[in-house]
Amino acid sequence: MSDPRLIVGIDASPGVTYGVRLAALLAEMGIASDIVVAGDAKPFFEVEGIAALPATRAGDEVLEASPGFQGMILAPCGPETLARIAAGQAESLLARMANATLAQGRRLVVLDLASRLDLPHIRHMEQATQRGAIVYPPVPAFYARPKDLDEMIAHTLGRVLDLFDIDSGTVRRWRETSGKSRRGNQAG
Repeated sequence: MSDPRLIVGIDASPGVTYGVRLAALLAEMGIASDIVVAGDAKPFFEVEGIAALPATRAGDEVLEASPGFQGMILAPCGPETLARIAAGQAESLLARMANATLAQGRRLVVLDLASRLDLPHIRHMEQATQRGAIVYPPVPAFYARPKDLDEMIAHTLGRVLDLFDIDSGTVRRWRETSGKSRRGNQAG
């Protein structure tokens, strides 16, 4: 897509950094985005600098996405929002937007930060995937040999943007990693 536009939803408080960094990365790349902050992330609106990001909306403010938006990224997505997406419910702003994104045949990527995967959560991930969402746990890519946490987050977000055919320049591809063999690169 020559002129992509994305919706970035920032939901759960643990991992708000992913959404903030994603919005900043898109702004640096000149990619239009609408940032919607809701749920447990609301208290972090000022603290994390979310309010300073371009095109930011907070709470249940109505958002009219441009007709040409390519898709939506929930970075991060809380368990309640994931459950609502899985069930097709529209009880919150982000769930409503996510369900509308899927209904319009657009890509929805959900960064799920759950560290304890109980059976209901696994079923919600499955149901959301069956509806067309991509559940993307932000697992660090150690093969890229990141120098620090910022580089690790940038790599993860670059991989998410790859799902929209957007090259952020932040992904160190497998062929670009150093080492003599795949087995050697997997360690560490």
